[in-house]
Amino acid sequence: MVSYTLPSVGTAANDGTGTAWRTSWSRVITAITGLQTHENNVANPHVVTEVQVAAKHEMTVVFTSPAAADEIKLGFVGRGVTITEMRAVHSGTGLSSPSVTWTVRHHTDRANAGNEVVTSGTTTTSATVGDDVTVFNDSTVPANSHIWAEVTAESGTTDKFEITVVYQAA
Repeated sequence: MVSYTLPSVGTAANDGTGTAWRTSWSRVITAITGLQTHENNVANPHVVTEVQVAAKHEMTVVFTSPAAADEIKLGFVGRGVTITEMRAVHSGTGLSSPSVTWTVRHHTDRANAGNEVVTSGTTTTSATVGDDVTVFNDSTVPANSHIWAEVTAESGTTDKFEITVVYQAA
């Protein structure tokens, strides 16, 4: 979570409360980011306005000449996170009807089979914009968990297959 703090300053009438100034900037921040601002305590002339933005992070893995049963660890999270998006795409010069079925798993024990983020995985054939996955069966990753990607089936020819997982603190 990222917090932006607006200082308390006088209004145009210089009443010392800063209410009008904070309200104006709150509207600007909301217009730019689409986020709502929060007044900590409007009765206190020294309060600040705070905007909290959930910081998003990404993990990306590239499979070179992917084959069924390939797996690569994406990373480890020390705190609980929620996966919000996964995107996959084929790339390279030797593409011929590429198709990869893949899944992303997570678990605190890497030797465990893991929990699938999307049950039965996703099949990707796109070599342009890729496939964007935003509907999940298990997107909540507990603290101290490993996250990894697996190729479960492959056909056609692909040089590289990229998977990006976007997540934020739970």
